[in-house]
Amino acid sequence: DSSVHIFVLQELGAFVSLTGIFMSQYVEEIFALLKPMWGTSSFPMTALLIQQIALAFGDEFARYFPTIFPELF
Repeated sequence: DSSVHIFVLQELGAFVSLTGIFMSQYVEEIFALLKPMWGTSSFPMTALLIQQIALAFGDEFARYFPTIFPELF
């Protein structure tokens, strides 16, 4: 259900914002969970979560670009 996806993404975004770089060991799994939502109605919240991860990780986020955008690498 789309509303459940949106709620979970919002809560995960809040958690990432609180924990910051300490979430790094789970980021690959988070991105794997986000892939199926890439082209759905949940995409805006998916993009927001990715933005929250980027802000929380700072420069460390760059290493995850190939995971998120494999077509570019």
